[in-house]
Amino acid sequence: MGAVDRGGWALTLRMQEAYPAWQVWGSRAAAVVRDDVAGVRALPAVVSLQRPVFSLLDRYGRTAYSVVTELQRRRVGVPWRLRGEDSHHSAERTAVVQNCLPPVIRYHTDFSAPCIGLNREAMAYIRPLMERYGIGVMGGGGRSSCPKSGDALLQLAYGGVRDLFSSVSSPATHSFFRDRLRHRALLVFQHWGALQFFPVPKRRFHECPEVYIGHSMSELSNIQQKWIVPMRTRADEIWTTADFFATIYRRNGVSPDKIRVVPEAVDVYEYDPANYARQPTMSRCASISSCDNRPSLTEEERLQRYVFFSSFKWEDRKGWDVLLKAYWAAFGPSAPSQLRERTTLVIKTRLTHRYSPELSRDSVLHFIETWGRGGALPGMTSMADYPHIIIVTGEVSAAEVVQMYANADAFVHPTKAEGWGLPAVEAMAMGLPVLVTEWGGPLRFMERDSCFRIPVDGLEEISPNSPYGYEEGMKMAIPSVEKTAELMRYVVEHPEHARRVGRRAREYAVRELSEEAVADRMDRLFVDSVIGRQRG
Repeated sequence: MGAVDRGGWALTLRMQEAYPAWQVWGSRAAAVVRDDVAGVRALPAVVSLQRPVFSLLDRYGRTAYSVVTELQRRRVGVPWRLRGEDSHHSAERTAVVQNCLPPVIRYHTDFSAPCIGLNREAMAYIRPLMERYGIGVMGGGGRSSCPKSGDALLQLAYGGVRDLFSSVSSPATHSFFRDRLRHRALLVFQHWGALQFFPVPKRRFHECPEVYIGHSMSELSNIQQKWIVPMRTRADEIWTTADFFATIYRRNGVSPDKIRVVPEAVDVYEYDPANYARQPTMSRCASISSCDNRPSLTEEERLQRYVFFSSFKWEDRKGWDVLLKAYWAAFGPSAPSQLRERTTLVIKTRLTHRYSPELSRDSVLHFIETWGRGGALPGMTSMADYPHIIIVTGEVSAAEVVQMYANADAFVHPTKAEGWGLPAVEAMAMGLPVLVTEWGGPLRFMERDSCFRIPVDGLEEISPNSPYGYEEGMKMAIPSVEKTAELMRYVVEHPEHARRVGRRAREYAVRELSEEAVADRMDRLFVDSVIGRQRG
């Protein structure tokens, strides 16, 4: 029901009072379906959400406040699929909800830039959580949301509107809402290295508790020893992405009672193969020969090839060397004739001075040739010998990235260490068969029938001068080059089976990893956190 004025709201809220089992909502808000189109992004969509239809502070408004608040509270801790069927709340939980929920969330980050994987992962669950909570994102490059379709609402959490009450001039209104926020539970969610965790303050008697949650991403076989004490003492809960890391934390003395395993989320509506048509894999660089070793291929020839896609930052941990060796072994000059010149490998990569100082945007193919001729790729004499490869290093929009997935037949990622594996999950959402290393964070989403597992040949200790911060015993996986090549050949030779695996991958992503599904999981944990802390 839409309520465009005070009268509409009055009718809506009277119906809600009369029929409390209903979930009646009225608003003047407008949904922005696509805001990446020229002329649309400039609309003041976020600011307009803060223009009140009527005051909650006059005589009528005060009577409606409790009804509106109850509507919001009912959205907390209730799975989105089951809203209106809230059968699992006990009387004790109901009392807590009435007094303290929904909590206010302070979300602290130190992300270096808006569009890095960590921030994009956070955006995926912050957006649906904003339906239910007041959330403010603080700190670092992550203070901005990565531009994408439909991101207008995220500006509220990410500071696009500096003050949630900026459109209200009355001091009484400010005082009214701030006083009520102070009577909500507070969740301090810290998504950064454990050394930066805030010391948990001395607990003060308060009707509603404060809960400190630490979420530090790790990738290797162990964590830095300087993280251990903060994890033990500076957080009420430690969140991680996979049981793999929960085991590592327990082994280092973090109480099992504090550890929560919560997957990252993906926007399964943006990453939906039904919304995209396949396009030829064309080069995108100033000098086409610097990023495509078969520049003369026509659009039709490109469309007929089996396309592998991989997306990663160019660094040792991402296994670029394993990928290039496996592709050479599977489809290079020594491959069976029926497999040669049938494939394309598209790599979208980001170059950084810290991890790839020797590379520039237009030098990657030259680097591969020099590296291969130096013995890494036996028999290679020039890039003309190497099977078709395209390197994309420039700036790419969010919509263009999704199109790259849509252009592919399979996603391959023989990573050596991952905290999660967002590109692989995006590929699953796009219905692609995913070839990924069975070690680390990806184990969380590697269902046997919805991906192809790349086995490891063992573990190797990182070097003393590693940018990942060397400590004895910190290791990465050694993905099998031979098995990666075998799997790449298999999906080319058995495309129907590969497509079935891809379809199951999307079903799993929609069911378990969608923004709504992950937000539901976080919902329950937030409610349990408040109840547990209140019990003491």
